Amino acid sequence: MNISERKDKNEKASIPENPLPLNIPETDIELISRSVHDAWQQERRRQGWIYGSITDRDQKTHESMIPYDNLNEEEKELDRQTVRRVISMLFSLGYKIEKL
Repeated sequence: MNISERKDKNEKASIPENPLPLNIPETDIELISRSVHDAWQQERRRQGWIYGSITDRDQKTHESMIPYDNLNEEEKELDRQTVRRVISMLFSLGYKIEKL
C-alpha cells in the first residue's frame, strides 16, 4: 500500500464518529486487525501484563491477552472498528491508499 502526502498539513485531525465507507476488502481489514491486536499484546507484555480471567490493573492481568483467533467476536470487532476508523481518518486528511 502506498500512502500519498496529506493535502493540508495544518489541518486539525479528529477521529471520525462514523468511518467513511472503505474500498478495502474485509479480508484485508481482518489481517490488519490481527496485527493491531498482536501489537497491543506485545506492548502490554513489554509493560509486564499477562493473561488473566479478568482485567486487573493492579495485577496487570487482562482477559484479551490471548491470540486473535481466540478472541470472542465482540473483541475482534473492536479491533476491526479501530482499523476502519484509522483508515477513515487517513482518507479524511487527504491520504490515498493504493494496493500495489
